[in-house]
Amino acid sequence: MIPMTVDVETDANQPHHDSGLIETRAPERTTIRVSLHFQQTIQGFNQMTYRKTTFTLILGALLLLVLNAEVSASETRPRSQGMKCLFAGHSFFCPVALSFDRIAKNSDFPEHEMKIVFRGGQSGTAGALWLSPKPRKEIEAVLATGTVELFGLTPGLSDDEETFKKWFDLALEHNPDTRFFIGTPWAMGGASMDTVMFDRIITGYANRCAEVVEKLRAMYPKNEIDFLAYGKMAPVMKKRFEAEKLPDIETMLGRGRTAFFTDERPGHAGPMLLELCALTWLNELYGADLDSLEHRNMKSNVPEMFEEVMTFNAPFRVAPEKGSTDHDLIESEESAKTTAETS
Repeated sequence: MIPMTVDVETDANQPHHDSGLIETRAPERTTIRVSLHFQQTIQGFNQMTYRKTTFTLILGALLLLVLNAEVSASETRPRSQGMKCLFAGHSFFCPVALSFDRIAKNSDFPEHEMKIVFRGGQSGTAGALWLSPKPRKEIEAVLATGTVELFGLTPGLSDDEETFKKWFDLALEHNPDTRFFIGTPWAMGGASMDTVMFDRIITGYANRCAEVVEKLRAMYPKNEIDFLAYGKMAPVMKKRFEAEKLPDIETMLGRGRTAFFTDERPGHAGPMLLELCALTWLNELYGADLDSLEHRNMKSNVPEMFEEVMTFNAPFRVAPEKGSTDHDLIESEESAKTTAETS
């Protein structure tokens, strides 16, 4: 099969039946300023009272230091200049990548480039792609250039760390510094499914895949492996739609920008869901703040939904400075607190 090359400038129609290769191109510093002024008048106190007063003043000074500090530092990774990306997946993954690509091109990521290998349905999952000679050959041809900096895949229900190990080892043969991305989408049939159940399925799938990612991080400690359950955006939006708090969406099924899904089964995303999922990719992969991205203007509360999804994903992240997950940091803080209390 001859790889196809297209330029994508607008919202992409979702590729359902065709397949192939799609190509598109295009030190932290903390400053603290504190102004404190203490005037003390202590008379008639014994030595012990003086020491207690001094200790209280020191504590007060420390509290003011924290409260009045002006900190100019990024809480997450610094904003990227973009990367040379390869994404391989299905119609719940690749259309998000196309929206990611469009927004990146419009939002000042000068080093961003993207290629996609697409297969529909379960044929687009990581395990199925490895077992299929034609898409595997397409992916390997791109990896063999040695220019891929970020390689993204989406898992199937039976895919595990051994599935991804095959792809990772192949990519690392050509670029030992490859960064990896594993993303999980929304569940099928979301339009007619009970929203609580829809959310529960997506959450359960995310947690199971996160366990696989943790094993991969232990297997490849020198390579960055991002995991994002971007599909969480679907139930976050659906809850608001049912509460009549999603003004950009007029219908659950249909075509155009006001439709949530384009079909009931399997449940392909409409433009708004694709757009919001892409925004989470840009934050996770490129360290981009929402305010810095050129995306569609919407009436809905996009920052609130964006924050809810990224907060859900926070425990799956690796803390860059320590190579540990946020769950590890929480446990370390609790351990330090216990040690202090017993000292």
